Formats: sequence, structure tokens, C-alpha cells
Amino acid sequence: MSAGLLLAGLLYGAPTAVVAWTKADPAPFFERLASIGLYTGQIKRLNSEIEIFYRKPGGGAEAVYGYIADNIYVPWAFKEKDSRKIRFDLRSNEINTFLHEFAHAEFDVFAREKAPRGSVDYKHWEATNFIWSFIFLDKKQYRWGGPRYPRMKASEVASYYFGHCMMNLFQGASDLYAYNQGMVRGHITSSAQAEELGDRFILPPKDSERGWQKRVANEEYWKVGASDLAVFEGKPVHWDEQEHVKLQIYDFFLGLLPPRNAEGLVKRLNRSRHPETLRMRREIRKARMARARELDALAAAEADTEETPDQAFDELSGR
Repeated sequence: MSAGLLLAGLLYGAPTAVVAWTKADPAPFFERLASIGLYTGQIKRLNSEIEIFYRKPGGGAEAVYGYIADNIYVPWAFKEKDSRKIRFDLRSNEINTFLHEFAHAEFDVFAREKAPRGSVDYKHWEATNFIWSFIFLDKKQYRWGGPRYPRMKASEVASYYFGHCMMNLFQGASDLYAYNQGMVRGHITSSAQAEELGDRFILPPKDSERGWQKRVANEEYWKVGASDLAVFEGKPVHWDEQEHVKLQIYDFFLGLLPPRNAEGLVKRLNRSRHPETLRMRREIRKARMARARELDALAAAEADTEETPDQAFDELSGR
């Protein structure tokens, strides 16, 4: 191991020579992003400029981006069994962690003031610069007469916010699948309705009296409180959050171009031709058709037991 790489490990939480490294293959993770209709061109471009390694978590951080070596270090729990690949089925909180570190990497590698105006690279720099200017001028965060690491703090604020938004988005996709595939008794009332809906995702009623369904239907994934969400050197980093900056982070970081709300996510899922999305839709249709057969059987059973007035009189008169 070179002296420079060893220094990077000591300073930024990278594994040292005592700890085994294993390079990670993020291809399944990129497929996971694509499965809900996210765009992966920018994150794949970024991946070509960095390396990802598995390592044992340390220093209180589950994952780390090393600014010197341009590496992302993720825990072994992200690893697919008997493979170097990142698990496709990362939980939403793990997706939060991974995309948080990718956001740091994009800021370090691509985000530049000189990038073309309107580009993802420029939008990242601009949004983070808004946060940097607040932190730089906030004397409550001064130490020894000046701001302490305002650039790194700004990146933390933006990355924490973005990661939490993406966690909400993927949890929203999971909730929509649970509603459409697992709660057919609540939204399928006839075989005709089941046939009409087929395999399409739908929203729960936006005015539902059931709190979970109402939340899932009305979710705005970008609406995450960011004022004191970030942590740097074990302390919260305050930012007087601004809606336009939050939307710029949400819309442009990593070029994923995510839908802002549940209605937009349903449209993406219904347009997607990704194999995983198509598998989910087959399961949704299967559950709806099973409910339709159940309703038809109940209707047939009720028809068999119904008596006409003449039949009832015949029974009572002993005919």
C-alpha cells in the first residue's frame, strides 16, 4: 500500500493495510434505481471516475467517501452473497446511506462553477454554494474567529437531505406495491374492476380515513426537514433551509431526476419496462384476479342460497 493511500485511510476512514479490501460492483444498485424509473447516466459516469470498496464500518460512520482517493467505502452488509456485487435489495435506509456518499463524490469530482449552466454538474455546485454562503456567514458556526470547514459542511447538509429524500422515495415505492398487491380486499370490489385495473399501480384514496393510505397517496418525497438534519464532527449543522435550494438538490443531484410525489411515482412505475417493475406488476395482477375469483365465488354462493317468496311458502306449507 502506498504512503499516500495509507494516509488517506487514516484521515478519511478508509481501511488500512490491516483490513482486507474488496472492490464492489454497483451494477445491481444502478438497476435498482432504474427499476422505479430513475435515470442512471450521470451516476454511471461518476462511477467511472471513482472506486467502491467494502470495509468494516468505523469512526461512527456506516459508509464514507474518501476525498483523497476518490473512493466510496460501504459496509459488508451491502454485499451480495458469494459475489462482489452490491445487493439489489438494499433497504431504503441503506439506499439513503449509499446515495449520500455518491452525492459527496459528485460534489468532489464533477460539481464546478465553470460547468455548463443548467447542467447537472453546475446545478449541484450552485445548490451547495447557496448552503455554503449561509454557513460561511453564520457566526454561530465560527471557531477561532472564522467559519470551520464551510465547504465540507455544505456538502454534508446537501447529502443528508438528498439521501433522506431518496429513502422516502424508495419507501414510497415499497408502500405503493404493498397497497396494490397486498391490500386487494380494500380496493377491488368486483371482477370487472379487477379486469379494468389489470396490473397498473394506483394510488390509495387521497382522502382516505386510514392514516397510512392517506399518507402514501399524498406523499411529497422532497419535503424533508433539512435545518438541522446534517451532522459534522458529531454536531448538527444548522441551515436556514430554502425551498428552491431543496428542490434543486432533489431534482438534479446525481441526474436521477426523481418524481416529486406519489402521483408522479405511480406514473413512472406504470411506464417502466424494467424487469423488476414488470415482475411486481404481474404479482399485482395475480392478486387482483385471485380477489376477483373470490368475489365471483361469494356471489355464486349467495345466489344459490337465495329463495324466492314462492319457494319459502312451499317450505312453510310442507309442499
